[in-house]
Amino acid sequence: MVFDVIPEDADIVVKDVNDNLVQPEEQGVYVLNSGLYTYVVSKEGFITKEDTFIVGEEPITITVVLEEEI
Repeated sequence: MVFDVIPEDADIVVKDVNDNLVQPEEQGVYVLNSGLYTYVVSKEGFITKEDTFIVGEEPITITVVLEEEI
């Protein structure tokens, strides 16, 4: 699964259903087993976004656009 994140240098944290940190294969690219996961995307000066997602058989791309803090 792939994260398409703006700004591109934002930090991405992915955890499995047991709250274990999942390491990326490369920046924004993860090889995940089927199941429920959470993500947090953050960067200083921007509003952090977090959500859950389900991995199934089909490849997925999650797009996250962070908004600047005012």
